[in-house]
Amino acid sequence: MNLLADWLRRQVGPEKALLIRYEDFMLETLPVLQKIGDFIGVDFSNIQQAIDRGEKLSFSHAIAGNRVRMQGELRLKFDQEWRQQLSPQDRRMTEILSGWLMARYGYER
Repeated sequence: MNLLADWLRRQVGPEKALLIRYEDFMLETLPVLQKIGDFIGVDFSNIQQAIDRGEKLSFSHAIAGNRVRMQGELRLKFDQEWRQQLSPQDRRMTEILSGWLMARYGYER
């Protein structure tokens, strides 16, 4: 899916597509949310305020297959536990198989 989305983004150009990495969104949520809002012409200030207050975000629909759709609300939490839990062998295999793609998206090895 990432490769398809990347291909489409390159086809339509930067004026019609925006790349947002999970880490960037979670570490710089408010500026990235503002960037997305400016890009699509939507005011997300109410969501920004809710995030600032640490409130749960509610929604009425999400993409089918996403397990959070059944909960109806979520709280943003930066999940990095998998990094500590990934074995050195699995980390190396990931780098071998997808290191080129990681580099393309600006991830360090």
